[in-house]
Amino acid sequence: MDDARERGEISAEEEEQAQQAILDRMTGTAQPTTPERE
Repeated sequence: MDDARERGEISAEEEEQAQQAILDRMTGTAQPTTPERE
């Protein structure tokens, strides 16, 4: 991911979101991108 970010293809925020999504899938705790918390 670092290489892609350095080339300006993705932002640091997008990279962080992508890594979190991968971790969620690995741990089986995937959440919607916008959890309904009120």
